[in-house]
Amino acid sequence: IPASVTSIGTGMFSDCSNLETVTFAEDSQLTGSIGYNSFYNCTSLTSINIPAGVTSIGLQAFDGCSALKTVNFAENSQLATIGYGAFRDCTSLTNIEIPASVTSIEGLAFYVCTSLNSVTINSSEIYADGNSGDLLYYAKEVRVLTSCMNGATNSYLDSNFTQTAIDGEYTVFTRK
Repeated sequence: IPASVTSIGTGMFSDCSNLETVTFAEDSQLTGSIGYNSFYNCTSLTSINIPAGVTSIGLQAFDGCSALKTVNFAENSQLATIGYGAFRDCTSLTNIEIPASVTSIEGLAFYVCTSLNSVTINSSEIYADGNSGDLLYYAKEVRVLTSCMNGATNSYLDSNFTQTAIDGEYTVFTRK
């Protein structure tokens, strides 16, 4: 996607079942939101690198991308919000690293991400609505930047996890 593209609108690539890769120009000017249903049901999409200027991933933006295995956020990411159902039903997603800039994860954002093994949280300011527990529902390991350990982050860690190690700057929890 050329650097001159500044937004990805509603349903832009929705149901493009043969779309396997999306590459943003290195100097991408994409800012604001990856819109509602932008990549909905792109069942062949395997990875996505989110440019630094993106501030929100919209409602169901990647919902149904069943082959999506890797989501990377650019260094110095400005992402603040992961929208409702944004990565729902991404059954091949194995790991996710939440950038420090994220302040809100909306309901069902990672619902039915059944292959999710590891979640890394780099933000101490995450607000999660009542349906956001799915972020960790399938996770086997959670790594939290130790300096971010506070009430907001701890709300994700319920009685199903045990602190097992401190690995460098991260506190590691594993599912019981």
